[in-house]
Amino acid sequence: MDLKNVQLLAPAGDLEKLIPARVTAVDSGLLSLDIINDRCQRILEFKEQKGLLHYDSLDLTVIPALLNSNNANELNNKLEHKAITLIKNDHRYLPLSYCLDQTDTLPSDSIAILCIGRAENQTEYLSFIRPYNLTYFYHNKSLSDKEYPNLLNQLLPYKSIIVAYGGSNQVAGTNYGTDSKMIGFINDLATQKEVVLIHMGNPYALNFFGTLDNYKSVMVTYQATPNTF
Repeated sequence: MDLKNVQLLAPAGDLEKLIPARVTAVDSGLLSLDIINDRCQRILEFKEQKGLLHYDSLDLTVIPALLNSNNANELNNKLEHKAITLIKNDHRYLPLSYCLDQTDTLPSDSIAILCIGRAENQTEYLSFIRPYNLTYFYHNKSLSDKEYPNLLNQLLPYKSIIVAYGGSNQVAGTNYGTDSKMIGFINDLATQKEVVLIHMGNPYALNFFGTLDNYKSVMVTYQATPNTF
């Protein structure tokens, strides 16, 4: 193995494993100590050029106030709005606030919201949708064969279903945390009902849904926030 161009930067969370591995590699001759010294010197020189070797430490007690200041919250709100991606929107089903004003489009008593994700996010989901006064259902991101008909029967009385799909992750090797049975259920539901899909996660996870032709609207919000709906 040619380690001449090897990079020594790594996530801090892996240091407990990486440092012993580096030591072993040096002891075995797989990795040259000169390479490590060269990389470290480059980092120190860069820090010196940027004035990072001399700095005033930050009072950690003020960080919550800085992160939750009015300016920070306003900026975060703008970023969330800009990040929202509307993939399709037949008959202007979204945004939900506009749609509910058009009673001939989606009468509120004919709509249900199905939130899918981690159990610890239920309270957060409820706080986001409470202003809309719609019937709320929740299910974790996995679906068993036994749960399939029960969930379907709960949703059948409604004309339109808003599916807020969360609980995914950023790891491609795990299919971004998607569950094939749950995705199959949502796709089947879209053939029977007017379904609006709000994907609160990595947009690449939509590849596992296949065609989106049966959905009335599809939106990617990357995460669950008050701006999601």
